Amino acid sequence: MSFIKDAIAYLVGLGQNKTYEIGGETYSDKDLVRIYEIPDRPQPITVTSLDSLVTLIAKEHKHFTTPTFIKVVNERAIEVFSSYDRQDKGNSYYRHTYYNVACDAPRFKPGWYDREGATTHLLSIFADNEGKNYVLDIISNLSQNSNVTTTDNGITQKVEMKSGVEIKSSTTIKPIVPLKPFRTFLEVEQPESNFLFRIGDKLQIGFLEADGGKWVLEAKKNIAAYLAEHLKDLVDAGNVVITV
Repeated sequence: MSFIKDAIAYLVGLGQNKTYEIGGETYSDKDLVRIYEIPDRPQPITVTSLDSLVTLIAKEHKHFTTPTFIKVVNERAIEVFSSYDRQDKGNSYYRHTYYNVACDAPRFKPGWYDREGATTHLLSIFADNEGKNYVLDIISNLSQNSNVTTTDNGITQKVEMKSGVEIKSSTTIKPIVPLKPFRTFLEVEQPESNFLFRIGDKLQIGFLEADGGKWVLEAKKNIAAYLAEHLKDLVDAGNVVITV
């Protein structure tokens, strides 16, 4: 029995921390890990529109650690998060995510389309501008019964359309056309950008981006401006900071 008691005492002793004074310094025989108090936090939620985000922030900002940061990640995504949370004991460098915004609006993908597909896209997911009207006018003169011949030197394209033996028309196509497809949140102005517009010999319609992605920066600025306008009081008070 004495052996068992000694063994138990030994095992209990293994779990106890001991300190030693050596050369004027204090040492421990075990590694110590600080346990931080983790406060209760709501789970971040995801919404799909700028209006929803504005409503949530307006209703709940009083419960946030200020300032609250709104980061426009790209033309279709936003993150809303706290400043350093200094209410956590020993953990003053923690950020808490409040909301995520993911745009669910229609999105145009550059590429090649048949005549009907190109027309449908232009009418349904492109904002009105002169470029849209120009492309629709060109496409409306094409038909499956047309014999289309194209001449393309990489700068301009000439399209020749023949119908039977009586009608023949030759049109020089503008190589670059400004268009405004839906690519970001519907609450803001859709950015206009240049597209390379091409027509294939088999009536394929090509829309290829030709602005180097500059429209993305414009879209982000439009989003930031919209949020700044609709959260003006909170921004002016320093409670909300918007970044691009």
